[in-house]
Amino acid sequence: MLIRPSPYICAEWEFGGLPYWLLKDPSMQLRCYYKPYLDKIYTYYDELLARFKPLLCTNGGPIIAMQIENEYGSYGTDKEYLAYIRQAMIIRGMDVLLFTSDGYDDSNLQGGTLIPDVFATVNFGSRPEEAFAKLQEYQPDKPLVCMEYWNGWFDYWGDEHHQRGNDDVVD
Repeated sequence: MLIRPSPYICAEWEFGGLPYWLLKDPSMQLRCYYKPYLDKIYTYYDELLARFKPLLCTNGGPIIAMQIENEYGSYGTDKEYLAYIRQAMIIRGMDVLLFTSDGYDDSNLQGGTLIPDVFATVNFGSRPEEAFAKLQEYQPDKPLVCMEYWNGWFDYWGDEHHQRGNDDVVD
């Protein structure tokens, strides 16, 4: 089982899993190395990761890997923040494969990964050869993994429903 416990999980809605009350602080800075935000993550991880620890494969459970952050390269480039999230997992005993998951262009892979220290995966909905070739430029000696394969797209309120043909997905 792969799990994605980072504070921001995306999901294209609901503030990406972040609690709305973070914005009650008008100076709050999200998804970066900002102490008030990191303090909230620390508290969150104290509770959440303690629940995952007995479920890790290193303890006989089904969890084989954990995601550090989701598509961070589309958002920012704060390596200190990503390293903090990684370390916060490690000090709480998350001794399974840790990975990042990003789009496959240079800016996403440069901003959202911690290569070579952390395994990187890519997300895409088409052109897998192109996506994997780009990932291979960054980590040529590791397996090629698509973490998210988009076979559709989300809808915005009031816009037309997005549809993707079966032939396009199969291709």
